[in-house]
Amino acid sequence: MLEVRDLELVVTILREGNLARAARVLGLGAPVLSRRLADLEHRLGGALFVRGNAGVQPTNLCRTLTADAQDILDRMQSLKNRLSATRGRQTEDLRVAAGFYVCETSVLPAAAAMFGAWPRLRLSVTAMNWTAVADTVRERESDLGVLEISDLGEEVGDLVVEPLREHPAFFAARAGHPLACRAGLTLADILAYPLVLIGRAPKQYVALFAAAREAAQAGGPVHAAFPALQHESPSLALRTVALSDALVGVTAPMAEVALRAGAITILPWHEPWTFMRFGIIQARGRRLSPAAGHFAAALRAADLEAWRAGQAMLARVESTKAGHSVAV
Repeated sequence: MLEVRDLELVVTILREGNLARAARVLGLGAPVLSRRLADLEHRLGGALFVRGNAGVQPTNLCRTLTADAQDILDRMQSLKNRLSATRGRQTEDLRVAAGFYVCETSVLPAAAAMFGAWPRLRLSVTAMNWTAVADTVRERESDLGVLEISDLGEEVGDLVVEPLREHPAFFAARAGHPLACRAGLTLADILAYPLVLIGRAPKQYVALFAAAREAAQAGGPVHAAFPALQHESPSLALRTVALSDALVGVTAPMAEVALRAGAITILPWHEPWTFMRFGIIQARGRRLSPAAGHFAAALRAADLEAWRAGQAMLARVESTKAGHSVAV
């Protein structure tokens, strides 16, 4: 099925005659534009352009597709204008994509802070695996992305990345868990139990977890499946942990409600490498709306509060490593 953005893509390439120029006009990275064009050609069953040293030339399939494309795009813009006039021009839409951990840690508090400041704002927050957030920003499906940025790697030339604070991560267990009061707790002790994984673990954890699992297997019986459960909802992960011997990695704000209710406890274990490195991303060259700028400011404030909560929990964990569960 064709989408309006498909027509915009083809019309812009046709007008510019060059993929690199079209990418700049659309505010896309060249790899993203190439992927979108290849996907569209696959759906249509044929090539739309012939590439050459002088640029690109349209095929007959392209000419057929674009015969009425500009008229369709003009009508869509006219419809958008009429809808905007009907609902009032003060209304604004903002789309935010966020990884599961940062969504629960600071994005939702930032969203709540927007209600009073921007009463006409329609805010859409989509929680997803952090590995998909960057692509939604590149594809202009989201205005802002918030995610764990450790694994963004080198391919960030088309993105503007604003690092936030590093948030300590902890392991949560049910109240009364066998590990809750164990002195000298190790990662191998922890990973011998069923692990609930929210989304996908950053690369910084993979090798360390693998080594700890080997140590656990050498030391005695371990839960065979690793992870035992993979789920995308932090709240459901915590409920699972509260009802079993499974463990889950959390930030302090994620655990706060269940911890105060007495359903879970935080294990007395932490290492300096155990943290989440969050950040805000946006497409390079894209001009953000005032609401997006205000949301970014609210997110920085929420991030600071979440960091303070994490530091307070970290202090309690460090003080209870002698073998007591972490007090609220």
